[in-house]
Amino acid sequence: MNYLSEHKTKQAKKLQISKSGLEKGMIISCRYTNKEGVSKEQMLVILNPGYDGKLHALSLSQFGTRKLNSLAEIVGVRVIPKYQSRGLEIPKMIMNTSSKRFYGAFLKDAKTEYNDGYRTYFLNKITTTYVVDYKFDRKIQL
Repeated sequence: MNYLSEHKTKQAKKLQISKSGLEKGMIISCRYTNKEGVSKEQMLVILNPGYDGKLHALSLSQFGTRKLNSLAEIVGVRVIPKYQSRGLEIPKMIMNTSSKRFYGAFLKDAKTEYNDGYRTYFLNKITTTYVVDYKFDRKIQL
């Protein structure tokens, strides 16, 4: 099942961003061209923006909004300061620990919990990247 349209309903605004501006915890929308040359729209939670020349992320097309809200409630969410100065309250999940420690603590059951949504993406195959103003459930405080 593809949950992308479910997540798009939670998308308030998008702001174009360069790939060098990606940060852990951001929710982004982008186009990705796979090995077969097929380009598809993606929504991703950034886990590591550039380890080994690849973007490590959770694909939101693999799991629903309830599961994403549950993860956000556990790890916490905060407003990204550099966009706040522009009057935008774009959230990101708090991932202050190292990526390896974060994976071990929160994503150890990624195959079952997130329907195998963990993916790596070649950075040079990603285009039209936007950071998303994602509207989490009201119980999640920014």
